[in-house]
Amino acid sequence: MLDKIRMDIMIRMANRRVAGMRWKDGVGPRVSKLLDRIGQRTHQYRAHRAEEFNYQVVGREHGSMHSVDFSIHTCTCRRWKLSGLPCVHAICAIYAKKQDPAYYVDECLFQSKYMDAYNPIIMPIAGEDDWTPVNYPIAPPPYKIQPGMPKMKRMKEAGEKLEPPAPNTSALGTSRMSRSQYVDMTCQICHQKGHNLKGCPRNNASTSNSQVGTVSRSKSGTKRKMAREPKNASDPKRPKTSRQVQITSKEKLKRLQDGGKIPKPASTRRRSKPAKSQSVEGPTPLPILACTSQATQASQTSEYVAF
Repeated sequence: MLDKIRMDIMIRMANRRVAGMRWKDGVGPRVSKLLDRIGQRTHQYRAHRAEEFNYQVVGREHGSMHSVDFSIHTCTCRRWKLSGLPCVHAICAIYAKKQDPAYYVDECLFQSKYMDAYNPIIMPIAGEDDWTPVNYPIAPPPYKIQPGMPKMKRMKEAGEKLEPPAPNTSALGTSRMSRSQYVDMTCQICHQKGHNLKGCPRNNASTSNSQVGTVSRSKSGTKRKMAREPKNASDPKRPKTSRQVQITSKEKLKRLQDGGKIPKPASTRRRSKPAKSQSVEGPTPLPILACTSQATQASQTSEYVAF
């Protein structure tokens, strides 16, 4: 690869030297085109001579005025100083002096400077077949001892365990190394090394699945609660119907007093105005409680009625 780079640089520098010898007017062809384009606007200005090196250029349309100094190659518009090419005001004054604008271009754009940049020559070399054979082994380049304390420990590879840090590292304020890099941890869940119970992927997956009603963010940035996961409908401990009302002992008495009618469950929706409580007329439940036994009361309290 190095030999290919050497060949490319050698050919490029040779081609640039040949192209630089074809330049005319002492500047490159691109610079000559730019000067001709700027010179086409000189009819909009008029140059007035103050002395040999100072001119004042006045615009015919807008009436703008600029001062041109040929001794230091500057104009008050500052374009000549920034680009290295004479501005339209300077070229107008140069035409008044009947000179060539290419003479006032910055010296870094001259043909002589371009040839000096590509003047060094990279000499060609012979191939390996033409090298002179030798009977002794080729010695390596001389080694220079680097300044500072030499390192006595080699760099560890990715799979090797590092040594634990010194006990006084936290007191010095330096950052400590993670324990997983120098301690053989064993997980209690998957029985694999390299992590413990807290960092086990199985434990993290189980805890994330068990969370109910997690909070997520919408695109607008507001928080909203996710829908709760439905519980198993085949659970024998829970009733299979959706709407259920547990009849307590007092509600059972009210049902018996109303002629066997079962009261409807209260609506879970919020109302604008709270509903007024209605009093139930009828005899007090004390005599009925006295007639019922403890076994019937217990059966009444654990009874479910589905609607």
